[in-house]
Amino acid sequence: MASCQSLLLATLSILACSPTSSAATPAVRPSPEDARGNANRVFNAVHSAMRQWGSSIHHNGMSFFPATIPAGVWLYHGGHQEDAVTGMEWLAFEIEHAESFARPAPAPPPSDGPRQPPQTLLRRRMTSPNQSPLVQQQQQDFDDDDDDDNDRRSSSSSRPRRPFRDGYLHTYRVTRPQRMLYIDGMSGAKSPLGTLDSQDELLRNRTGSGGFDEWPRAGALCDLARAWELDGVVRMEAGFEVIKCDFADGSLDLVSVARRPPWRPAYGDDDDGGDGDDDDDDGWALDQMEYLRAVSQRYWGITASRVALDQSRMVSALFYPVNLTNPEAVSNPALPRMVSVPWEELDAIKNDVAEAMAAASWQGTTTSGLDWQGVTDMVVSRYADRLRFIAERTTTLEDVRADVNGLLDTFINYATAAAADDAQTPDLVAARRRCSRHYLDPVRSAVTTWQDELIRIALEAVTSRICTDLFAVRAILSESGATGGEGERGGVDHQLARARARVRGLMTWLDWAEWRKCGACEPSQVCFVAVWPYGDAEDHFSPSCLNKTQLEGRHGYWRFDRRGRG
Repeated sequence: MASCQSLLLATLSILACSPTSSAATPAVRPSPEDARGNANRVFNAVHSAMRQWGSSIHHNGMSFFPATIPAGVWLYHGGHQEDAVTGMEWLAFEIEHAESFARPAPAPPPSDGPRQPPQTLLRRRMTSPNQSPLVQQQQQDFDDDDDDDNDRRSSSSSRPRRPFRDGYLHTYRVTRPQRMLYIDGMSGAKSPLGTLDSQDELLRNRTGSGGFDEWPRAGALCDLARAWELDGVVRMEAGFEVIKCDFADGSLDLVSVARRPPWRPAYGDDDDGGDGDDDDDDGWALDQMEYLRAVSQRYWGITASRVALDQSRMVSALFYPVNLTNPEAVSNPALPRMVSVPWEELDAIKNDVAEAMAAASWQGTTTSGLDWQGVTDMVVSRYADRLRFIAERTTTLEDVRADVNGLLDTFINYATAAAADDAQTPDLVAARRRCSRHYLDPVRSAVTTWQDELIRIALEAVTSRICTDLFAVRAILSESGATGGEGERGGVDHQLARARARVRGLMTWLDWAEWRKCGACEPSQVCFVAVWPYGDAEDHFSPSCLNKTQLEGRHGYWRFDRRGRG
């Protein structure tokens, strides 16, 4: 085990000293120091990978994983053509996600040229801000102009209506494992907040116009996928999606095609010129509610092993000595950005992503296959609730003492104190070390890649911080004032305030998405966190249980304007 770790550390040293393609610019290489310095972010990236909730909270992804979609998985495509798709297109993992793209839609305006096939029309639309049906739903909630009238309730007699095209839901079955690049965070969000940095800044060589540049963006990603011998890209918006680079490559079977219900008028667009106060409005709202309910059912994982990540080949900008400062740090300093990273440094990280894809274990045994996410799950499940209880709910020192002792006593060997005939002085240094390594030691011998080693270093830095702070709280509780009388430090109340402040500082640094959960919601509600393109700032920072009426008109957090621009 020791020799393996020494070899990995030597490899990291070589990586840190290797030159780039430019003789004038030293390489930016992954390092243990940077993994340790970004430990809380690395921990959260691993814990949130392929999970809707954590990836919505920590939506500016900085990491890349090889991902496999196994044979037999069903995927869904919504669009306006009945025939099987060819070329590059999108797939969803959930029916409701694809259904939002299968809504009947206005036919394109007439043109003097030859009639274009549906996919050509789609390519044209995908470069415009209004390409997404998800954004179109948001746009129904406000006017398009600056006057004071309500455009939603104007009579249909005042403007002509174009004919509507039918919508179709396609179901596909994967016939061979799909090799994918998974881009973490809310990487499908067309937003200026930084959700696209890992694509537009790093993978696309700092090109593109940002926001609604989807067709060129997908094309560039598929150019990389072909060069790296991949089948496509997995991203996340309000649901996980696949950019499948070639539907005609023989790896998908078309299982079924279902025509969707006819177009339903909404917000005053009904045929009789009504005021929009009819059952159809409720229908649209219910559709959004059920879609978001489906999204919420995948908050903690995509389930059924539909995507397998090679966590031992994770490449993250968080491993490198690069400037990930957010220019808007005042509004949300916890979210990193790549906009200040020089191109040469981005290129070095991109090269490592390419190497990781080439070396990935595509359902093979060439890597350790360590379940680092499982390790983070054990850490979060042990500490999250009790840290929150100490920081927010406890009212007495006895409560804090009970929780802290429950967390730490298992790591303390009181035999050493008994041998010294002093029950108050066990070896706390050794206890703190055992606490820090408890979840990492079982997997230490299985570390085989440099990524494994950096993830291990980051995770151990997190557990070390947790254990150090909890032992510091234990020390506070052991001071003379903690027994009930008024001491030199202000007595019991001051002891309690100090203990809780230490835990609150720890929680702020950890920034676990777990702590923004809503709790149990009514059956008529969903626990709603901002997911592109839905949600306002409150929904991001303080998710809550909302019903279908409360969900209507919630927008603004993602900063696309009335015409959908990011």
